[in-house]
Amino acid sequence: MLLMSHVAMPMLDKPAETTMIGRWFRLRLAGLLLATASIASVLYENQARPLMWFLLAVTSIAWPLFARDLGSRSRDAHASELRSLLVDSALAGFWVAVMQFNVLPSVAISVMVICDKIVAGGRVLTIRGLIVQVAACVLTMAVHGFAFSPLTTMAEILATLPLLTLYPLALGTSMRAQSRRLGESMRLPAPLKASRPQDTNLSAA
Repeated sequence: MLLMSHVAMPMLDKPAETTMIGRWFRLRLAGLLLATASIASVLYENQARPLMWFLLAVTSIAWPLFARDLGSRSRDAHASELRSLLVDSALAGFWVAVMQFNVLPSVAISVMVICDKIVAGGRVLTIRGLIVQVAACVLTMAVHGFAFSPLTTMAEILATLPLLTLYPLALGTSMRAQSRRLGESMRLPAPLKASRPQDTNLSAA
């Protein structure tokens, strides 16, 4: 698969894969729940149709659970999680278009998914994520119609602040915990090190 051909990934044992899947599930759930408040504020201001509210609920609740299930059932959890991260980018592109490019929520959501790609796969995955996001945005405009309303109200600013402040803290805390586990593993004697799950990023690219 093209996705896998340029993104090198470490081979982890099953406990480490489970740790990785759980870590990204928590980050994805936290990020989407925080983004939901921002998106909902824009939908409310734009008097969105009930379908958009339904899709928002699916995005914020059902998708993280489904992505975790895909990773748990897959024979290659790393590849599954990379695909899920690209789906995150597609969802971001969709909601940016639906929000009519409302500046602050659109930038906050885009930065969130870009940070995920940087952490998980470096430059290669980040570029692919951007391509997927732009493609999803263009496709949404083609289907939903183009609308441009960049102004952000005070209510929308307040609804976006949790995403801007809390998600970076959650991502940094998760990465710090991962680095600490890796540091502890490096200091273990060889027999213990071999038996301890290694929790690494999805890719070293």
